[in-house]
Amino acid sequence: MSRWFPEGGLAAVARGQLRVRLAPDAVELVRLSGGLRPGIVGAVRHAVAQGSGVAGAQPWRAALAAASEVLGSEPRLGGVPARVSVSDHWARWLLVPFSESLTLDAEMESYARLEFEAVHGERVRDWTVRLSDPQAGRAVPACAVDSSLPGAIDAVLKGAGSWLASLNAGFALAFDRHRRRIGPGVGALAWVEPGRCTLGVFQDSAWQAIAAPRFHGDPAVALAGELAAVLACGAVASPGVLHVAFAAGRRAMPAELAGWRVDVLREPAVPFAALPADSGGIAYSRQGQA
Repeated sequence: MSRWFPEGGLAAVARGQLRVRLAPDAVELVRLSGGLRPGIVGAVRHAVAQGSGVAGAQPWRAALAAASEVLGSEPRLGGVPARVSVSDHWARWLLVPFSESLTLDAEMESYARLEFEAVHGERVRDWTVRLSDPQAGRAVPACAVDSSLPGAIDAVLKGAGSWLASLNAGFALAFDRHRRRIGPGVGALAWVEPGRCTLGVFQDSAWQAIAAPRFHGDPAVALAGELAAVLACGAVASPGVLHVAFAAGRRAMPAELAGWRVDVLREPAVPFAALPADSGGIAYSRQGQA
């Protein structure tokens, strides 16, 4: 997965940064100091009141309002570039087949948009679509978010003297943190949030399938169903290792699901803490102030 735009380089590292995670149930904001070994200047986790959104508004508006409230009451958090992660509840994923006839980024994005439209219909008109870096002969993961989301986040950040340096879906960041755990052969990564899990399946380091099912209760049931479907359609030759990362509330998982060996990963307490500053990833980014 690759970044769409740079994040400000060494100037941003020297200044420090704000890391924000937006989810339906809570927002997390962590201000880091500058330097090669940044420390935590301040950290806030704020619950999002269920049903607090305006009727008919995009579902992420309530979380963004909660983040705005925190920034207004905690001025020490602002004034630096911000890296923002949004829940996969507000992102849509699709694996786009490789096409030799498409060479330009704009052509690839248009192709991906057509693939999204085939699944989601006219709603795609209000979405912005981005893709990972293409590799010859391999399918490419694509991510779509509401077109108004980046601008709305940036407006809230500017109110606190900050600006949007990068915007990512949770699964993209999880993949960047743990990609080295997915070795040769068959493997999968699941990013699990309350009520939603995003699953990417690989064979010999190439993407074979991606899905984001909703679930109620035990996420293992949803994951087992998706993994069984991947095997049934022949996307991979045999079961492999399923690596599972939890956004919150790490849970016990069975040792095996649908023939796949399960490896539960440890997630950092601070958002993005295990992600190197220069790492890649499907990143919904815009160039901010330097």
